[in-house]
Amino acid sequence: MKCKDAIVDRIKRKCGRRPDSGPKRDQSVIHLYWKDEVCLVFIDTSGESLSKRGYRRIPLKAPMQETLAAAVILATGWKGDGNLVNPMCGSGTLAIEAALIGLGRSPGLLRTNYGFMHWIGFDDSSWKVLRRKAKATGQPN
Repeated sequence: MKCKDAIVDRIKRKCGRRPDSGPKRDQSVIHLYWKDEVCLVFIDTSGESLSKRGYRRIPLKAPMQETLAAAVILATGWKGDGNLVNPMCGSGTLAIEAALIGLGRSPGLLRTNYGFMHWIGFDDSSWKVLRRKAKATGQPN
């Protein structure tokens, strides 16, 4: 709490207003790790968990997160050039992630919010160009 107060007080002194903070974690989140003489500060610019890809219209508790499902598919070496056997049943996370990999689609392309989008200096026009390229080719570059 003291770390958060120090950060927001500094921002208020520099910018003239106190930033919003709260439990949603959908914008940038600052993490503090402090043990003995070691203090580390991390800024999570993702916002919500990267496992929230944006393709689930009705959020449900899937037995496997999307990021883990993608890692499992990638670990098999499958790239979309052959048959895929999905031994699991349920919400289809493995099959969906495999299809996205097979199509060469960038993960999270359907997401509309990332933490870095709320930073001062965020270049929205460059971001839109990158997203258009990723949608057209499946990859950001």
